[in-house]
Amino acid sequence: MKPPGWPVDLVEPNDPDFDPRVVRWLLDLLPGEIRQSAVAKDATALVWLVAEQTSAQIELYRSLYARARGEAATEAVDPLLEAISAVGANLVRQDREIALIAREIGRQRALHGGQIQQMHLD
Repeated sequence: MKPPGWPVDLVEPNDPDFDPRVVRWLLDLLPGEIRQSAVAKDATALVWLVAEQTSAQIELYRSLYARARGEAATEAVDPLLEAISAVGANLVRQDREIALIAREIGRQRALHGGQIQQMHLD
């Protein structure tokens, strides 16, 4: 059973395919260059990168929302604010999902004596 708030498009933590699927899920949220890097199979590194990226994006969209009315050169400020708000809401949801995933990766790491099994992306 998926924990409350778990990403709808990711298998539950006890699924046998969790390891490779979570790596793919995380990679989909990162720039493509990460797929060719040495950390592309390291779920712990990937979840940290995604968490940091999402946090930075949340701060960016909060700043954009705060500045849009005074700085955006558009007559359509209200639709702009609605769009920024929608993106921000999705980022906050994603941030919560990432926190759940990070906890699960940490739990699995603890179960394996501090190491996560090598992820295979076949």
